[in-house]
Order: sequence, then C-alpha cells, then structure tokens
Amino acid sequence: MAGPDPVAQRAFIRDNMDSDLQYILGNSVQWGMTVLQSGRHVNMISHSLQTRPQIVHSIVSAWETAKEFLAKEIEMRAEAKVMGQPRILQIHERQAMLRAVEAVHGALGDSECPSSDYLSLKAEETETNEPTAAPLDEILSKQAASSSQLQSSVDPSGHIRVTRNKTKSKMPTTTEEFRKVMKVEMYAWLAMASRYRAKHWLHGLTAEPFLKFTEFILGERVYGVQIPSGTGEGSHKVKPDWTIVLSFEHKLRKEAMKKVLEGHTLADSLNAVIRDADLKEAFFTTPVALKSAILSESSWQPNKWFRPQTKGQFAGKGKFPVQAKGKGKTGGYFLLEHPEDLGAIDGIRKAVQTHISDVRKAAFKLVTGKLKQSPFSAEVVHALREERAQLLPDPKDAMVVDPVQPFLLRGLAQWLKIFEDPDAHWLVDAVDSFSSGVCLGVEKPLPRSPQVFPPKIKHRKLDDTEFAPIATNYASAQMSAKELEAKFKEEEGLGRMFPSKLGVLKEQYADRLRVAAMAAIVKPDGTVRPLHDATHSVMVNHMIKYQDKIDCPGPAEIAAIVRESTETGEAPFCVSADIKAAHRLVKVRESDWGYMCCRTDSSSDTVWVNRTGTFGVASAPYWWAKLSGLIGRFVGHVMQQYWFLHMIYVDDLHGSFVGHHKFELLWIWLLAFELVGTPFGYHKFGGGFASDFVGFRIRYDLVEVGISEKRGKWLVDWIKKLEANRYVVQVRDFSEFLGRLGFVSQLLVWLKPHLSPLFAWGAAVQGGTVCRLPETVVITLQYIAAELNTESFLVSVKRPLVFGSEQFRTDAKCTDDRVVLGGWELDTKRWFSLSLTRRDVPWLFKDGMGAQWASTSAELLASLCALHAFGWIEESSLRKSLSMVLVGGTDNRANEALSLKRATTKWPLMAVNMQLSSALARARIYLNLSWRPREQNVEADDLTNERFDDFDPSMRVNFDLADLDLAILDKL
Repeated sequence: MAGPDPVAQRAFIRDNMDSDLQYILGNSVQWGMTVLQSGRHVNMISHSLQTRPQIVHSIVSAWETAKEFLAKEIEMRAEAKVMGQPRILQIHERQAMLRAVEAVHGALGDSECPSSDYLSLKAEETETNEPTAAPLDEILSKQAASSSQLQSSVDPSGHIRVTRNKTKSKMPTTTEEFRKVMKVEMYAWLAMASRYRAKHWLHGLTAEPFLKFTEFILGERVYGVQIPSGTGEGSHKVKPDWTIVLSFEHKLRKEAMKKVLEGHTLADSLNAVIRDADLKEAFFTTPVALKSAILSESSWQPNKWFRPQTKGQFAGKGKFPVQAKGKGKTGGYFLLEHPEDLGAIDGIRKAVQTHISDVRKAAFKLVTGKLKQSPFSAEVVHALREERAQLLPDPKDAMVVDPVQPFLLRGLAQWLKIFEDPDAHWLVDAVDSFSSGVCLGVEKPLPRSPQVFPPKIKHRKLDDTEFAPIATNYASAQMSAKELEAKFKEEEGLGRMFPSKLGVLKEQYADRLRVAAMAAIVKPDGTVRPLHDATHSVMVNHMIKYQDKIDCPGPAEIAAIVRESTETGEAPFCVSADIKAAHRLVKVRESDWGYMCCRTDSSSDTVWVNRTGTFGVASAPYWWAKLSGLIGRFVGHVMQQYWFLHMIYVDDLHGSFVGHHKFELLWIWLLAFELVGTPFGYHKFGGGFASDFVGFRIRYDLVEVGISEKRGKWLVDWIKKLEANRYVVQVRDFSEFLGRLGFVSQLLVWLKPHLSPLFAWGAAVQGGTVCRLPETVVITLQYIAAELNTESFLVSVKRPLVFGSEQFRTDAKCTDDRVVLGGWELDTKRWFSLSLTRRDVPWLFKDGMGAQWASTSAELLASLCALHAFGWIEESSLRKSLSMVLVGGTDNRANEALSLKRATTKWPLMAVNMQLSSALARARIYLNLSWRPREQNVEADDLTNERFDDFDPSMRVNFDLADLDLAILDKL
C-alpha cells in the first residue's frame, strides 16, 4: 500500500485501478485511495466495467447530468439572492410538499393553496432556521398571487440589474377573509413540516395549533370579547377596532417565531402566545381601552391631588409617601407636601401630546435605538422652561444656566426649596455649591447629608505608593498621546478643561499642584477613554474623606422594582437611559483645580487642568450622586401620584411604567429630566419588556433578573481557558475572575455557598504567584462551569411560596456492604426505601471501612432522593417560576449545619451538595434541613432498617438511583 506521499499515491492508483474508474473519479487522490482500500469492491467494479462497457457510459452520463444540474441549481440560488428573492422552488419539490398535505387534509382549492413564491419564501426560511411571521397581505394563495413583475435598472457601475417586485394582496377586512388567509399560512407551514422532517422546531406540527390560534383571535377572547353590562345582568359585545385585532394577531405570530428561535417548536409557540396575558394586555387590551377613551372624550384628565385630612404614620399636614423613587442612588421613598399649582404636569403633558403623535410607537422606537436625538427640539424645551419658570418666585433667575455645566440649577433650587428638600441649598446657596463649584474634599471633608445618605462608617484602605506630585503616564497613555490630545481639546471646547504650562501652575498652586498619571482605553471607534489615576503617586484620593455613604441600587433594589411593577397586574414597560458624561457635569471650585491636572505626554511641558468632576477622583461619584438625587426627586414631584419607579446608578438611569397611560407617562418623565438640562445619549436607550442595567439583565415579562449573556459567557470562557491550561493560573488573574464571580453571585445566589474555597485560596497566595489550582478549587470551578452552561443566567424575583412546616423526613443507614436510604412525606404518607451497593455508589465506600465513614453524605443523598420521590424537583413551569422554602427533617446534625452554611470541602459530601444545589436551582427551591433527634425520627429509621409494617404498601414510591439526574456526581 502506498504511503502518505501524494506522488506515490497517484502511482498506486494508476497501477491498481481501471482507467474507466479513474476517469469517473477524476483527479481526486483522496477518493481514489478510499475506493482502493476496499479491494473486493474494486475488483467487482473493474470486472463489471470490463464485461459491460455500457455501464461506463451510463455512469458517466449520470455523473455529468448531476454535475450540470447541481451547478445550475447553485447558479439559480445565487441569482435569486442577488435579486433579493427566495430561491426558486423546483416543481417536484413543491408538488411533493403539497401532495403530502393533501394526503392528510384533502384536495386544496386555489384560495387555500399557498402560492409558489410564498412556498419558496418559507422554504428558504426553514432551511436557514429563521422563520418569520409574514404580514397578512403577503400571505398569498394561488388565487391571490399573480406573476411577479421583473424590473430592470442600470446601477452606478453601468451594469444592468434585474429585480423582481414583491406581490402583495389586500389585508382581510372580514372574519371570513381572515380565516382564508390563516388557512394558507397553516398549509404553508404544514408543507414545510412534511419536507423538512429533520427540523426539530417543526416536529409534531399539525393543523390544531393554527385552528386554535384562529379561533382565539376571532372568538370571545379577542374579537368577540364581551364585558358585563352596567346593571350587572348580562353582557354586551365590545367589538374592538379591526385594525387593532389584526395588529395584535401579527404581534402574536411574531412572538411565536421568536420562541422558535429560542428553541421551542412552532406548535408549542403558537399555543404559548395565545396564553400570554402580558402580550394581550400590552397589544390588545390597552389599545382597545385607549381607543375607547379617545372616542368618549377628547383628552384624559389627571387625578386631583389627594390631600389627607388626618395625620397617620407620616406626621405633618399633607405629607405622605409616593411610589416614585426619589433619592437618586440611595433609592427609597420620599415625603412631599404638594403646592396647589406647582406640581401640575398639564404643560409637560401638552408638549408630549403636541410633538409625539403616537406615544406608544415612539416609545418602541426609543428603546430599540431608532431615535438618535430627542423628539423635543431646543425651542420646545426652552418654551416649556419659561412656562414652568413663571410658577417660581424668581422666573428670570430660574432660567439662568451657570457656565461649564448644563443644568438650570437656580430654577431647580427654587422648585425644590418649595418642596423643602433637605439638599436644595447645595444647588446655589451653599459656599461651595453646584452653581459656584463644589469642593474636592481634599482641604476639608465632604459634607454630611443625614436626611439623604446614611453615614460612612467603613473606609477602604487605598494602595500605599511613593509620593510623587508630578506622575509619569502609563504606557497605554503614552502610546495614545495624540488621541488623548484630541479628547482633551474636545473637552476644552465644552469648557471642562484648559491647557497650561507646568511652570505657571507651580507658581499658582505651589505645593498643592498634582499632575496625575494617565492611562487610556482604546474604544472600538478608535477614540480613547482617559483614565485619571488620582490614587497612585499623587495620592489625592488618600486625602479625600467621605462622611456620607453612597448606596447604589443592587440586586435587592433591582429585584424589588421588577416585582413591584409586575405585581400591579399590569404589563410594565421599562426604559434604560445613558446620561452623557455624568461625572463631568459637576463644576469644581477653582481653588481645587490644581489637584486635578494631567498630561497627554509625560515629556511635555503642557499640562491640562480639569474644571469639572473627573473619573478617577474619589469625590466625583459623591457629588454626582447628590446632584442626580436632587434631579430625581424633582422628576418625582412633577409626576405627582402617577405610578412609576426609577433608579440611577452613576450614569445609568432606569424607569418602569405601568397602566393605560404608561407610554405617555414615560415621555412626561423623560421630558421632565430634559427640562432641567439632563443630557441623554439617545443612541444608547434600551428597554421594553426587558433591559440591561449596569451588567444586570432585567426581564419584566418573565419576572426574572440576572446577569447579561455577555457577562455569563465571559465566566464560562474563562473557566474553559483555565481548563485548557491544566488549571495553571496567575493568582492576580484569578483574583480578577473572583471579583466578577462575586458580582454575579449577588443575583445568582446559588453560586455564593460554593465560592468560599475559591476566595480562601485566592487570599492565601501572593498575587504574582503562578501555580496549579488545588483540587477542591478545580472541582468547584468545574461545577460552576457545568451549571452556567445548563442553567439560565436569570433567577425569579416573585415572592416565594413558603412552606413553614416539615414536608418530609429522611434517614440513611450505612453498613460494610450496603447503604439504605429512606424517607416519608408527612402530609400524604408516601414513602420510599432504596438499597444501594458499592456498585451503585462507589464514592460512598472505602476499602476496609465500608460506607460507615460517609453517613453524612448518605443522609444528604437521602434528602435529594426525597425531593425526587415526592415531586418537588420535577420539571414544570410552576416550579421554575416560583421560589419555595421547604423544611425537611433529618437526624444528622451535620446536614442541618450544611443547609445553613450551604458549603463544604469534605469529599464526597462536597459533590453530593453540588448535585443537590443544582437540582434546587433548577426547581427554584430553597431547602432548609432541620435536625431531629433519632427517637423522633423513628419512621424514617424503620425505612432504612427495611421494617415496613407501619407503612401502606400502596403509598410506596418506587424508583432507582438511575432515575435521578446525577450528572454532576458522575462527572466529578
């Protein structure tokens, strides 16, 4: 046999293969060697070719025909793609699909049979696994379709381009026309299911889901919806607007296709969307109600301000809590007393209605990034400011915008003074105010605001470095000196920086001059993000002292907003906004500018001086938190008693709105921010029914929060790279990974108990060390990676359904050759007893010790078996959507302690605990194991001793250990 040398292989083929067969195979050495490696087949083929030459002609003819057919088909597909049309479906393909449908549903008339073009379109979507919901006027039957028109044109390069115009039918105007169109859609997808049987999302597709969908739209749930009469007797039909019905129907089909792309079958997706109450509320109930309101009255009137007559929990005349979050970063309720005219939002609402014709459509454009600038022009905002200023004590002063910042601080101060805001004096009246410039906190401590912020008790120790008032830039800044120069000049144009000479600044600021080291992060567009290091060398941050603690919204606040919004019973609509250069919007007093200097090039004599808050200076977040809190409370006053929630984390703003007028309230809320000068980056807006917020993923539609896909994927990829490196890592890199993992565990709480060995090892080893991770850490990382790969990055924030009493009791008995697990359910008296040997659970046995050493692990395994036997961890939508607290009884005190601590490093208890944690996380269950003395756990003890006299045989739950999902145990 020839070796791997191609020349030798060709010689071997020439010497051992018939020439006719060589001709058929062409010049492919690979195919020739493959055929020759089966000598028996070669001899048989060679003999046939020698005795029957006509076979050669047939093979060659068939081969050439196939090649031409394939080449032509590829050419047609390419041509169709260039023309922007789906590939042409061959006649035999189309006929085969339609015959398969007719075999089940009978002959199809021209009004029911999908047109050739529509079948071609659906075939292309099916082949690429990208199904779409076509508009009703594009779902064409044979009867409605006409031949596509070809249109030629000459492109700029002089080539003739031939394109086909897409044909459209008319939208259905009656229920009967709608049924006919939906029949065409149904038969089109059934045709696809008959041909593309390998597509998992078409499995099990029948006519039933389409018929149910059609009846849902035309039945009493949508088009035929009825409401009770005013007398309470009988009901009358609403007869919603037909365009709303068709729009809702199309939305449902689009949502069904989204579910298909997420991995569901088309049949299940169609059934799911007609049961989705949120979709119906947002796209049918609300539009119908709004349409009815518009017809009954020209405009809606805001609720009158409610002034309570008695003093209750909140002392003070007319003071009570409102739902708007008003402390900027700190969150929480705020108290207000409402002046008679000042809080009216009529003017803002009128501006919204005047300049946004369709608030719902505009809101969706906003959150999908299709609005690049504010829909309210500068003239509109200015006119509205003048109108609002007339309500204030000094209208002229209220319109003043102090230099080097964008806000109407004076007007904001007048407004908030009327509302007796405890921080309002910091806007204009204080010595170092936002208007004149705030102090940096170096020469005197930052102020205290006890009514807004809690006290700062703990202070983080900063890195100790050798003091150098004139620092050298980092390498990243030196390499990006030109880009930094361009960025600083841009900031100079905005009044935030100015250049000077080192000698001039030394003379002006003397020993108070600090020139910080700069670093630079290059953005995808080629620009840079400057990083001002006020900690190392210059040690400015070491001198800044906080008295207030800044509480940023975290998992608890994010979960609360989602939970409170969804518990209203309405479909929330959210928006996440980005405030441009938030830290740079605060003016710093001139006497502190010397502490905020920097250079683009360490060798240059030119020094750039910052006039405004600078990212990297410790006091910048404090002053922005104070200012954003003031603005947030102002917006809360504007919104009066209308329900909304909002929170801010540095420059990220998030709001949630519910009710019939939620879209209009959203725009009122946004315009109120613009009214005081808040600059938004409109291209960064997001939201809808889900949104990302500072690395967290918020899903109002699922009532879940978690981390974004990007963050989750980063963690999984990092562990994969670590595995590829045989778990050899630099401790400094491992610490960075732990930081991200700790952030993620704030929401993915199932992670927390398993992090202790990781943090313990990371704290015990020097940062510059490079070594292999210990086995305990490796096993933990393998478990985390497995869970992140299979489990969602989201957790439910619904209020848990709590079962306070014990649900079951378990026990385990370990001997030299057996482990017996037993348990019974207190309510139903169901029970189980499972006998296991070394072959079943080898990790519970040791040579010479049997299984007696692993009693704690066996007890925990018994609890896992009880959860399985009694149906607590069965796959179901209910279990996935609810968090549950179970209490199980055990006579092993070690497992009670384990259920409190949630973590262990003992083997195999560690692996069993990981398997149990995985099962509980999937079922959204929180499990408490309470210890019971053995004498009070007699029943479970009898089960492990296989004494079943006191148990009903019919209540026994029979299962094997193989029935449990022990994938993690098996892997570890």
